[in-house]
Order: sequence, then structure tokens, then C-alpha cells
Amino acid sequence: MLALLLLLTALCWYGMFRWRRRRLYELAALVPGPPELPFIGHAHRFTGSTQGITNPVDLEFLLKTCLEKDDIHRFIHPLTGNGGIFAPVSIWRPRRKIMAPTFSPRILEQFVEIFAEQSDILSRRLAAQSDGAPLSAWPLISAYTLDSVCGLAFNSDPGPDLDSPFHPAFNSNSAINQIFDFN
Repeated sequence: MLALLLLLTALCWYGMFRWRRRRLYELAALVPGPPELPFIGHAHRFTGSTQGITNPVDLEFLLKTCLEKDDIHRFIHPLTGNGGIFAPVSIWRPRRKIMAPTFSPRILEQFVEIFAEQSDILSRRLAAQSDGAPLSAWPLISAYTLDSVCGLAFNSDPGPDLDSPFHPAFNSNSAINQIFDFN
């Protein structure tokens, strides 16, 4: 009797669950794809063997010929557009050839100097406030980030003063980005 009552309760709960989500299921049915099975969905499609490539020559050939993005990227395309790594091959390949000299060892060595200099400044600022009291690291880390980016991208220094107008503008921009990222 108890088992029958539990089974009936589970079936009622499942029916209510499906009823409340019926609009979601109607919309999901409009998306083309293979049919799913009850309870397990598409899990049965994950069975089978996995292929591995261990020969470096084969791997190099595969990586040089299979350049198109997977279908999963089409969902993020409205958000990212044709920027960065999400662009189609016809767009990102010429961009990559243009940007390749930027990442030469000579240029990257200059980046290391700027990061080392800014890291020294950050460590001095942290050491000056290491009295054991709670510390808000955000102003220091954001200043480090801003100074590093300005040094790398613009070859300029917004100044060591945390009260300069660059730092509040950077913090405002970061706050706005967080609002858009999480809403």
C-alpha cells in the first residue's frame, strides 16, 4: 500500500513538473535535433568508443584542415559577433596573420618587462598596507590591471596615483561590464 502511494505521489509530482514546464517543452520541440527519450534524454548517444590521435603528423594534419567552429558556437554568435576566436575561418584567418607579428618573442619580452614593473609596484602597495587589518584588494588590483593594459596597449602610464581620473573611470567601466555580464 505504501509503495503504491509513493508511486502515485511520484507520478503526480512528475505530471505537475511537466505541466508547469509545458511552454518550455513546446519551444524546445521547435529546435531541430534528434528526438530524446523519457528520463534519459540524449544520454544514450554518449555511448560508444572514443577515438584518440597520438601520431603528431596526423594530429597536425587534422588541426590544419578542420578549422570550422562547432555548431555550439552558433548560439554564442549573436553575443560575440565576428570578434576574436568566434569568427568564421574566412574572417579570423586573415586577422590571425595580421596579428601574428604582435606575439613574436621580441614583443612578448617587452610585455614581461611591463608586467614585472607593474608587479613590483603592486607588491610595494600591498606591503604598505600589510598591517594585519582587513584589506580591500580591488582598488589595488584594478590599478595594476589598468596600468598594465595602458603600458602594453598605449605605451603610457596613467600614473601611480590611485586618485587619478583614470582609476575611477576604469572602476565604473568594470562595474558596468559586470552588470551586463550577469543580467
